[in-house]
Amino acid sequence: MSRPGLLVSVRNVTEARAALAGGADVIDVKEPARGPLGRADDEVIEAVCEVVAAEATRKHVVSAALGELIDLQGTDAIEWVPVNERSVSQRGAQHTLKRFAHSQAPAFAFHKVGLAGAPCDWRDRLADWVDVTRASAVQPIVAAYADASQVDAPDLNDVAAWAVENGVGLLIDTAVKDGWTLFDHVDAARVGRMVSRVRAAGLVVALAGSLRGDSFECAIDIGPTYVAVRGAACGSGDRMNGVEVARVEALVARVRGVRGERAKPQAATAGGRGGGSRSLR
Repeated sequence: MSRPGLLVSVRNVTEARAALAGGADVIDVKEPARGPLGRADDEVIEAVCEVVAAEATRKHVVSAALGELIDLQGTDAIEWVPVNERSVSQRGAQHTLKRFAHSQAPAFAFHKVGLAGAPCDWRDRLADWVDVTRASAVQPIVAAYADASQVDAPDLNDVAAWAVENGVGLLIDTAVKDGWTLFDHVDAARVGRMVSRVRAAGLVVALAGSLRGDSFECAIDIGPTYVAVRGAACGSGDRMNGVEVARVEALVARVRGVRGERAKPQAATAGGRGGGSRSLR
């Protein structure tokens, strides 16, 4: 299995340039102050796309976080526009996402949405969103939260199973950014089984969730399509600080195996807040 790529979430043009210079494979646009998948302002998204198109020296992938599904339904927060009925989901979706169409800007590869606070009919609502996203030629990615109970999200296994059944990419992440990592909430073996199922179905799967140190190495060894970071690429490891070129370079080197022996998934422990450890569960 090939080594994963590195996804770096950026909140502005300056950070996008730093992520590009550091060698990130995916430039992901989001606003961390608005939640784990906070949607950036339209102007920021457009500006980042233009920078990636102008400065990239090789093919890069651009993605954007759209927030939580429940916040998008019935609002104009993501600029819904009518489409021809023949393009509409037979489940009844009436709109599609407006694409950021710029002559020199790269098309989005992915749009990501979370399920915090999802209602009991989240499967149907998610199916509608997936259909309209595909209609706009963007690949949908659904986030399954390892700390689902803290944000009233569906169970991690349920979301992963739905993604495989419906041919949708999967992001395994944490919703609450309180210093605990992905592997403080779910053990590596369980994550590994999910990743294997998703990849066997030919789908994109990314691992995130305050990954750093041993947890970052563990995520690499599990073998997702992408390892996704924000805080680890920012000054002082704080997701609210700016992305730094040197930090991105170091992460890229680790993803590509340019370092010594790494912890294996079955033996890895993830550091909690303050650098301590917490039993895996």
